[in-house]
Amino acid sequence: MKKPMLVSELLTECYSLNPVKPPTLVNWWKAVNPIKDCEIEAITKRDVQMYIVKHWRNKQNPENPWADRTMKQRLQSLRALWNMGIEWEFIEGYNPWIKAGSKIKTTRTKAYPDRPFSFYKPFHYDPQFLCIWYHGCRLGEIAGLEKQEIVFNHRIPHFKFIDTELRDMKNGPSVRDVPIHPSCYSIVDQLKTSRAKVGPGRGWSKRFRRDCGLPCGEAAHSLRHSFHTRCRSAGIEDSMMDALTGHGKDSMGSNYGNFKLEDKYIAISKLPDEFELM
Repeated sequence: MKKPMLVSELLTECYSLNPVKPPTLVNWWKAVNPIKDCEIEAITKRDVQMYIVKHWRNKQNPENPWADRTMKQRLQSLRALWNMGIEWEFIEGYNPWIKAGSKIKTTRTKAYPDRPFSFYKPFHYDPQFLCIWYHGCRLGEIAGLEKQEIVFNHRIPHFKFIDTELRDMKNGPSVRDVPIHPSCYSIVDQLKTSRAKVGPGRGWSKRFRRDCGLPCGEAAHSLRHSFHTRCRSAGIEDSMMDALTGHGKDSMGSNYGNFKLEDKYIAISKLPDEFELM
């Protein structure tokens, strides 16, 4: 077995011994890319700090800065990669990434303004926008749907959000069936389906933010927040909202049982057709 000398070679060797799922591998390569041609043994704690300074958005980097959460993810990937390298004796000594980024704090929730449907006029007839607006799903979930996961040969048409070989759901509750809102019956066949989790969603998100004049950091995910507000206004209970959007449950007791597809359809149908309100 060839002992890797460069960081890129370390990743290749580790992947050959312990393959990870494609989305994870993509994240690892993004983390490695800035230092892929560096010698493994030459990287010190100072180099780790320079890596953070150069790429973290809170530091002096006007070109393609990384957000807090992205930086955390990249550092976790490098920490895991080095741990594997040490375990398989590719690397001798300590792991310089072991405490990297410990001072980077991320916020899990963000307040988004509840913008009305009229605000998104450029996208009123866009299939991806309408599916997120009426169902509260993640952009990656809609963009990653395959044809067979849009089920119309059932008494209740619905989306099947499931794990596939090339697309992992974010968590357990994200694997779910969501009834298609009646307002979307005529547009779901226009969705650009893909085997990848993000698929055509990357470019769409940038265009959505640009055409609607949204600030940086506020794009399709803000529609999920708006969906929860509209659900509450329609009298839909929180546990049902979690079932529709794929959020985890707060208590152990709430983990028992599930909502039937019929119950979800009754709930989601309470959301009015926005075109009729205009």
